[in-house]
Amino acid sequence: MQDLQKTENDADGLRRSIETKLYMETLIPDSRGDVLGILESSDKVLNRITETLSQFDVEAPDLLEEFKPMYIDLTDASMSTVEAMVSAVRAYFREPEKVRDYINKAMFFEKESDTVGDRIKRKVLPRTYN
Repeated sequence: MQDLQKTENDADGLRRSIETKLYMETLIPDSRGDVLGILESSDKVLNRITETLSQFDVEAPDLLEEFKPMYIDLTDASMSTVEAMVSAVRAYFREPEKVRDYINKAMFFEKESDTVGDRIKRKVLPRTYN
């Protein structure tokens, strides 16, 4: 948690620094909006990760053994989603022709995360029929 919180704080500082430089030094005026949008969206993802892990840290849920493999699958798919997103952001600046591939990977892993998350919910919250 400490590493994640430090990363999140560092990212916030870096985002503000980049925003300031983009405006103060009139850098890449044609792409400024795109870059700022990427920064904002990336920051939202990092904030959501921090919030979620913080909830797990505070609540410290006691997971049943049968659910642990599914939570590991969910974690793996979520991490793969973020890794693909980071690769897409990097590609935007270095290899724009690869951005679409990374976005497609991120969407694939996000869908996988949703599928595993739904599977967990269905097991944890079984339907009751009246």
